[in-house]
Amino acid sequence: MEAPLNDRPPAEAVSRSAVRGVAWLGVERIVDQFLAFAVFVVLGRLLAPHDFGVMAAATVVVFFLRVLVNTGFARALVQRDELSDDHVDAAFWTSLGTGVALALLTIACAPALADLFDEPDLVPVVRALSVVFVLAGFESTQSALADRRMAFGVQAVRRFIASVVSAAVGLGLAFGGAGVWALVGQLIALEATLVVALWSLTQWRPRLRFSAAHFRDLFGFGLNYVGIRALFYLSQNADNFLIAAVLGPVKLGLYVIAYRVLFVMIELVTLAINQVALPTFARFQNDRERLHETFYSAVTLGATAGWPVFAGLALVADRLIPFLFGDKWDGSVPVMEALAISGAVQVVIVFTQNLTIAIGHVRNEFRWNVFATTVQVGAFAVTAHLGIVAVALGLGAANLVLWPIRVAMVARLTGISAGEYARRLLGPLLATAVMAAVVFGVERAVTDAPDGLALLAEVAAGVTAYLAALPLVAKDAFAKLRMAAAMVRPGARG
Repeated sequence: MEAPLNDRPPAEAVSRSAVRGVAWLGVERIVDQFLAFAVFVVLGRLLAPHDFGVMAAATVVVFFLRVLVNTGFARALVQRDELSDDHVDAAFWTSLGTGVALALLTIACAPALADLFDEPDLVPVVRALSVVFVLAGFESTQSALADRRMAFGVQAVRRFIASVVSAAVGLGLAFGGAGVWALVGQLIALEATLVVALWSLTQWRPRLRFSAAHFRDLFGFGLNYVGIRALFYLSQNADNFLIAAVLGPVKLGLYVIAYRVLFVMIELVTLAINQVALPTFARFQNDRERLHETFYSAVTLGATAGWPVFAGLALVADRLIPFLFGDKWDGSVPVMEALAISGAVQVVIVFTQNLTIAIGHVRNEFRWNVFATTVQVGAFAVTAHLGIVAVALGLGAANLVLWPIRVAMVARLTGISAGEYARRLLGPLLATAVMAAVVFGVERAVTDAPDGLALLAEVAAGVTAYLAALPLVAKDAFAKLRMAAAMVRPGARG
């Protein structure tokens, strides 16, 4: 039976619940992303760059509008210290109503979007994807309540089920020659299965009532959070929009392949930690010492797991992309090399948003996102006409400029120490440098070897070097990884 709405874990259990949540979600995300990426590789071999370009152009708009459905009020339910049934009902009916309205609007505006990108194939694709808004309306409140209770097992199970179902749908359509509709069917199957699984695994159900007073109680936080997420999404996807408009769907398809590799790696590294972060930070919002230490731990884990991955991607991209997707995607190689810069920054800066939101600085967070989005979109606008590699480099440059500014701002708002933040990153940086030097040396030694064998040698050498260097130069980071691993051993207690 489900716990009452306000039955959060006690303070003394939160830290251990958080570590266990990160560990289990991390395992789930590794399995899930391995499956999703394997499917993506097969689809990359079966489909053309134009198919990926059309899908990317459609989703850049659809997913931007989806932010309006499933973030603001749902996140308010996680952040609030006290919660009533009326709050939850108001959040559910607001999200569902918004989803239905956006679906109808998208169906009507699909021809205008196709004209904007000069791509008639977008009309049926965008109209089919409009169902995502309605599905998001059914999912957002239930998911927020699961996060609030730190029921991360429910989240892990439903994502795994959805990944398997959507993989079967996407592959079946692709092998049947469906083209871009394989990607459309895969996404709709994913969203639909996430909803069905969530409602099957949880017991909360909405009542047929809507409290205007409780709606207003959530509105201030919800509106600011929607603004934050919309700006964040714009900063993350304006590159796709401009590439589609300026360079066309084929170039966008090449960019998307490289970006998808980046995105998968970022999700593997940060999603589990970040999902646990908001409810954990919110629980410690009145205990700054524990709040700061939890934040430093998240940053340390992000850097420890992420920096060797992105350094490795930059070093082996010239062999990895053709090996996975085929020679038709060679144009994605320099894009992935450039995007690795952004990945390295994102895995250590992503946790700052949940930190500031958890202690109630949602308005300051909105203002920051206005500034950051302006910088990033400006970088895309300057570089779009120069080609997709220039866009990727522009994104990396913008993130490097924003990083120290962001840390300084968060330190002022929350009291964290910028010096301690930097100190926690030193060990993972040194271990990553050792790994990069070893991979570089091996790359020179296997120049004439077959691509598959050379890639295997470089990856094996890099992993070995990093794991050997980490306990020597980053003892704290290594200890946190061991703690997370211990939490998923059979018989480990939460």
